[in-house]
Amino acid sequence: MPFVRKNTALTPFNCPCKQPAHSLTISVLHICKISKLRSITYLILDVTCTSSLNLHEYRTTLKNIFNLKSSINHLRLYGFTIVELMIVLAVIGVLAMIAVPAYQGYMERVEAGDAETDLTIIQMVIDDFELTTGNLPNSLTEIGMDGMQDPWGNPYVYANHGSIPPGLRRKDQSLVPINSDYDLYSKGEDGLSSPPLTANNSRDDIVRARNGGFFGKASEY
Repeated sequence: MPFVRKNTALTPFNCPCKQPAHSLTISVLHICKISKLRSITYLILDVTCTSSLNLHEYRTTLKNIFNLKSSINHLRLYGFTIVELMIVLAVIGVLAMIAVPAYQGYMERVEAGDAETDLTIIQMVIDDFELTTGNLPNSLTEIGMDGMQDPWGNPYVYANHGSIPPGLRRKDQSLVPINSDYDLYSKGEDGLSSPPLTANNSRDDIVRARNGGFFGKASEY
């Protein structure tokens, strides 16, 4: 609390009313010290010298102004917090827009890579069967690979060219067969496929082409 000499009548700002304001000055300056509303307090002190309000009413007025200052500070803090929250949400949204497609693309590459590995393994078993018997198997069941599924839960497709008509062989964009011995492929994520690699439902197929010289997406062949 500010120092005030005893038995001395304080008259704030040389007020013309010349009325003692000892208790009032102490109360006002104490509130001023707490709220730091020095400019507002000066204004109130000036008014107190010319008004007819009693001491209780002065203190009530000062208390209301102090509460108003606290409310304003609270609103400012609350508004700043909302702005920060909006910024954080915006950043999260941008990161999600970038991260989700990137993750989906990553998973597609992983699944395609797994399917290519499976096709390579199946081809090795087929080649071993051909070396042993001199013939290509008629189905994957014949070499014990019929239970193998692609990453999307569908069975791999094998077609011996000696057992199917030319119209059912897998073909490139020029309608030329992509293999001369047999076709081996996954129908991809959609589980659908057509002989031409350019068909809409064949673009995501994982195929063996060039008699084993290529393994990958039909859209990349």
